[in-house]
Amino acid sequence: MTALHLCTADDAPRLLALVAQSDVEAARKRNADAAFGALLDGSPHGAVYLVGPSVSPVGYVALSFGWSPLQGGLVGRIEELWIRQGVRGRGMAGEVMQALSVALAPHGVAALAVEALPRSVALFQRAGFRPGPAAVMLRRL
Repeated sequence: MTALHLCTADDAPRLLALVAQSDVEAARKRNADAAFGALLDGSPHGAVYLVGPSVSPVGYVALSFGWSPLQGGLVGRIEELWIRQGVRGRGMAGEVMQALSVALAPHGVAALAVEALPRSVALFQRAGFRPGPAAVMLRRL
């Protein structure tokens, strides 16, 4: 099974290098320090895990947490899952989903949610995700 390592501020250089690669691939610009800083400092609103060996990670998964009466409690929402191109297609993303379940359930997380892009729907279905009651809509404040 693919290892997960909960990121702290000490992991910032490795994480931010992966985020930079992800952003280049997605043609996205953002302030990664601002986007991930609070999570690395232990914010209760989310977490970031390195995927693979902590000294030489091959990806990351970022989550946010929120309370859902509909889902019966705390829900972890997968905000980002990125694996290096060179190691994709080996089943790591599916293993990450299983490892997240094992890591989060003992801490009271009742469900995992994801807004899946069309190209990743099959991955999440194989990992046991099912369509939810509504499509996600977003209003930026």
